[in-house]
Amino acid sequence: MAKMFISRCRRNLDLLQTNPLYLLVFIYENRIQRWTDWFEESWRTIVEAETATNMILPQWRLSKKQLRTISDSDRLLTQLHKTHIELSNSHGAILYGQAFGDSCYKAVVQIEEYRKRLGYTPLPTRDLRGLEEDLIMMHSQSEAIKSRVTALSSRLSGMINVSFNLIAKRDSKVNVAIAKLQARESRTVKGISILTFSLLPATFLATLWTTNLFQLDGYKNSLVFVGSVLGLTLFVFSCSYVYGRVARKLEETRWPDASIMDTLNILPPA
Repeated sequence: MAKMFISRCRRNLDLLQTNPLYLLVFIYENRIQRWTDWFEESWRTIVEAETATNMILPQWRLSKKQLRTISDSDRLLTQLHKTHIELSNSHGAILYGQAFGDSCYKAVVQIEEYRKRLGYTPLPTRDLRGLEEDLIMMHSQSEAIKSRVTALSSRLSGMINVSFNLIAKRDSKVNVAIAKLQARESRTVKGISILTFSLLPATFLATLWTTNLFQLDGYKNSLVFVGSVLGLTLFVFSCSYVYGRVARKLEETRWPDASIMDTLNILPPA
């Protein structure tokens, strides 16, 4: 950028010889060019993000060849945050540049007045008007850039809000999928538990029966065995049911309902 500025001064030595204040015009113009290039880069970053998230009109989208890869949401939010910081800082820089341009214009007018008061030959009207018009044009360009930066900043703020909402929506879908998997696993575990409770008494009694502790006839032996299995199974399920009810009561006592714990009065009393 410095080489371009020096080259510009060399190409316009005649203007600098006419009035050295043209150097201020070249400096102002150089700053505006840098703001323009920076704005173009920021605009491209936002359009890339909008294209990647499908939040832009079809005719404004970048092609796949023009689109730089945004691999994940973390990288997207990081890039948007960096651009937001740059846009926030740019407003002050542009205001400073406009103040610099106004000072240059005032300096040109005052120097010309002092030349007349001191009896020096005034600058030709054509050169003076050309210098003033260049400064006015630079000020108009900086004002246009400032308005576009303001619009781009508002656009970026909306983009960040929508991105957060999309990420939250995606995370909620992931949480729902995880909850479904957990519910499926819970049903499987519950089924295994029921099967275990159903077969455990029969297994226990069958093992006990093989020890020949009970000397009964064939039919009576089978009848007693079946009745014992049914009674013990009923007893196991009853104990499980009672334990579940007592555990739920203890949990409700320890952790009251959220609506009871919420003491924030949202609505005024009637």
